[in-house]
Amino acid sequence: MKPHTANKMVQGLLKYTDLIDGVYFTLEDDSVIHGGGTDDTFTRNVNRNINHMHLLFTLNEKTDVSRLRKKIKRRVTTAGIIKTVPQIVTGDEALRHTIMKGLKLNQKALGSVEPIRDDVEIVKYLNKHMSNPQAHHNYFFKDN
Repeated sequence: MKPHTANKMVQGLLKYTDLIDGVYFTLEDDSVIHGGGTDDTFTRNVNRNINHMHLLFTLNEKTDVSRLRKKIKRRVTTAGIIKTVPQIVTGDEALRHTIMKGLKLNQKALGSVEPIRDDVEIVKYLNKHMSNPQAHHNYFFKDN
């Protein structure tokens, strides 16, 4: 993912929902250190970079995650038949689906959504690649 693509994804999230007022994020590259198959395949995997984002949200002051409710469509398989059924999700799962839709990601592409437990440690973790010229850091706030 390129930095301008990550920027557009985050801006799209802010337009998609009123729950989030701001996002600080990092885009980092991690080398793939595991491989498989032939030596040639392994070499290609080691030299390829995978990038991922870490996002820190400023929730709207009126947002109470524990009271969130969201209607989603979930795929279920019954007797080998796949169908989509409506379902209501609440709390953290509703926030996760809101983030997923706002960033236009599929469910497998979104990692964990967790509350901040230690302000200092989260700042260190998010900025661990600050001096790396390959990393991208940015923040966006909702236009009022």
